[in-house]
Amino acid sequence: MLGQAIFVLLLFTTCNALPGFRTELTANGLEEIRKVGLPILEQQLSDVPIPDISGDADSAHYELTQIHASGLSIPTSSLTIVPGTGIQMAGSGASMHVHANWHYRMDWWPYVSDSGTCDVSISSVSLTFTVSVGADAKGHPTIAAGACAANIGSMSIDFHGGASWLYNLFSSEIANSLKGSISGQVCAAGKQA
Repeated sequence: MLGQAIFVLLLFTTCNALPGFRTELTANGLEEIRKVGLPILEQQLSDVPIPDISGDADSAHYELTQIHASGLSIPTSSLTIVPGTGIQMAGSGASMHVHANWHYRMDWWPYVSDSGTCDVSISSVSLTFTVSVGADAKGHPTIAAGACAANIGSMSIDFHGGASWLYNLFSSEIANSLKGSISGQVCAAGKQA
């Protein structure tokens, strides 16, 4: 939906090549695109499916399953024209919440195993996304997802159920794995939007 809205608005930037037809996209126009598009983008990215994560750390096998992101908020954002490319959206100070099920099993006797849920709060996220605008060989306008970068600043994990105090021993490995997975999924969802 966001891609379609931007496509219609960016159509005007490619029409300058047509004889007798000239358009101009102003700063006010970009601001309107941002106002309309940002809530759509936040909704799209709030429903990002995140793949299950599993691994081994300190003689234990851990799994995070049914990972669901929600509540994405991007308080600071901007749209700028990238000459010769298209439009770049930048956001900073973003935050979101992630909920997942966890399970671990120790690899040595007495083979302790436990499970529960966890809530992850993510903040200080910055992201940059470029939409490339151009024309095909017949002069028809084209739009394509361009470069994307997402960086997660901080993350806190709160485990619930079972012996969650024990699982906190592995929280740094899990946090690092989640950061990479979420960053990649955010960019993939942005490209689909």
